[in-house]
Amino acid sequence: MKNLTLASILILTGQFLLAQDCTAAFSFGETDITVDFFDESTSQAGDPIVSWDWDFEVGTSTEQNPTFTFPAPDRYDVCLTITTQSGCTNTACTEIETCTLPTTVTVGDCDANNEVPITINISDPYDAAGDINVSIDGVLVAGSPFRIRDDEPVVINTTVPGDGLQHVVVVSSEDVGTCSSTTYFTVPDCTSDCFLSSLSIQASGGITHTVDVGDDFFSPDNLTITVGDLVDFVWIGDGHSTTSDATSGPDSWNSGVIGFGSNFEVNITNPGVHRYYCIPHGGPGGVGMSGVLVANCPPSGQFELTITFNTSVANPAG
Repeated sequence: MKNLTLASILILTGQFLLAQDCTAAFSFGETDITVDFFDESTSQAGDPIVSWDWDFEVGTSTEQNPTFTFPAPDRYDVCLTITTQSGCTNTACTEIETCTLPTTVTVGDCDANNEVPITINISDPYDAAGDINVSIDGVLVAGSPFRIRDDEPVVINTTVPGDGLQHVVVVSSEDVGTCSSTTYFTVPDCTSDCFLSSLSIQASGGITHTVDVGDDFFSPDNLTITVGDLVDFVWIGDGHSTTSDATSGPDSWNSGVIGFGSNFEVNITNPGVHRYYCIPHGGPGGVGMSGVLVANCPPSGQFELTITFNTSVANPAG
């Protein structure tokens, strides 16, 4: 029998623990009767996740990102157990309750104070939310929390500044932590007679490159392009994202975690090195599932630009 020193045992133990590093995690969409689940588990580079075992209490699935229909409105414990190539396993569980809060926002016209009246209509078809908080642009609406029932929708009449911008209404249940809704709306500009909106300037005239998004890989993962070229990410795997290391600016992007058959286009507007990664399986700086776009200037040194914008006239005299 081979003798192992304490140092050797510690090294081997460390290597084993390193190989056994994995974490199960998942998110989900609207908690209706039919719910979309999204795997967000992570594992070490070189040790990909090879199986996903979902337990929905009333059914199971082995898909990475399943869609499950529950038999009736109720509370359900949902668990995901992952296994990696090296045998690492980990389980994550949460309780979800069938609960949705369909929300509509009706936008009126500018008033004499350059404000815009809006009507927010919220319903609770499963009679599960109990009391709800409503906020507009992060500010809690006076009167929150509101009592809501399946036969008693909440209707809120209020005003917002007529600034021509997008605003957001967030509704959340006080009783069901997984029950919420987010609704965006845009109001007219009440102070400008004539204005531009949705201004976009992009380099154009290039060619299209395809990058395959597979299970734990991008192909090619190192691509040289010319500013103005289009990069079309095409999903041949399931449950991945293409997300730039850059978190802001014109050359930042995030497809979100999407599945097989999807595609996402990226148009690079500045020369340089643009790194990206998959949120569940990689990280910034080339960690795990990641790639690089190297954008060069056109040989002529000249760019062809496409400029688009919308115009609106709020006052005939404008």
